[in-house]
Formats: sequence, C-alpha cells, structure tokens
Amino acid sequence: METQDTSENLQARLFAAEQRLLTEGIPSYFDVVIALQELHQNIHKRCRQVLQEGIEEFARAIGMRLDAETIEDYAYPDSISKLALDDETWIGVKIQLSKNTGTAYVLLGLQRKEYGQDAQSPVCKGYVSVALNDRTLWTRAREAVKAQVPPLVLSPNDWEIYLYKIVPPDRIVEFKDILADLMGEWSRLWQRVGAD
Repeated sequence: METQDTSENLQARLFAAEQRLLTEGIPSYFDVVIALQELHQNIHKRCRQVLQEGIEEFARAIGMRLDAETIEDYAYPDSISKLALDDETWIGVKIQLSKNTGTAYVLLGLQRKEYGQDAQSPVCKGYVSVALNDRTLWTRAREAVKAQVPPLVLSPNDWEIYLYKIVPPDRIVEFKDILADLMGEWSRLWQRVGAD
C-alpha cells in the first residue's frame, strides 16, 4: 500500500522544520550578525587601505586633487536583510572624483551566479571601478581600457567602467594585493586617457 503525505502530515513536517530552525537558529543569531558586521568592517578597512595607498598615483593620473579623508564605505545591498534577496553583494569604499567627473570604487564582490549561470560555488572578484558623468571622458576611458585590458565590463546604464580579477579561494586573504594591482592598472590607463 502506497503512503502519501496528507495535508495534515505535510503541515506537521513543516511545523517541525520551523521549530528546529528556531531552536537551532536563535542561539546563534547574534553571533552570525556580529560575524557579518565584523567581516564587512574588515573588508571596508582593507579596501580603504588600497585606495589610500594608491590615491596619490591615481590623483596624478586623472589630473585632479583627491583627499583620502573623503573616502566613504560602500556596500550593496546596503543592509544584511537584503542579502538574501540578491545574487550579488559588493563591499568596499568609494571616493567622489569631482561632481562633474564621477566616482571611483574599490570593492570586493561576491556573486552566486556568473553571467546568468548557476555557479558551483560563489565567485569572488576584486573590482576597481569608475562611474563617469562626462560622456566624452567615458568614451576615451572605455577605448583605452578596451585596447589594454582584456577583463573589461562596461555597464550600459550608468557609464561605469570597471576592471576586475577573480579572487581564487586560496588567495582570498590576499584580496588586498589583487585590488592594489587593479588600482595601479587604472592609474596607468588614466594616464593614457588624459582626463581634463
């Protein structure tokens, strides 16, 4: 005789699973939230160090004065509760280049999916990105990047150009070095672009 889950049996199993989740989850909830906040702070700190250490070279390359005091933390999504709703998260720092020029970002990104495909495991990438307000400058920067650096992604909506490198799991503790290399590459590219 074949047994089938009745509606009552199914509800009882769901209730038991919910009870188990509460029993196991509530005691560790605060530990998990604190661990996530500490992780965010650590990533912000390392990204800030990369930008601070490369800011003079980058400022010379783009031909404008940048003040390390204006570096701000950046995260997308902007709250832990929104993480479950998105397939990617970005944690790092940003700096306003000027109101007319745009914003630069130094970020660590984690994506559950890569280019619409299900990933075997999340993909971690280091990003150095510049969102430009000036279309002429964006075009010059895009052409310089296309000519020099193969891993280029252009965001069609906000005139953003970013360089990235995948951070292998065995090099995750060295992500700061990967970001520093990308900062140096951006500085070299900007020198060729010649921002006015």
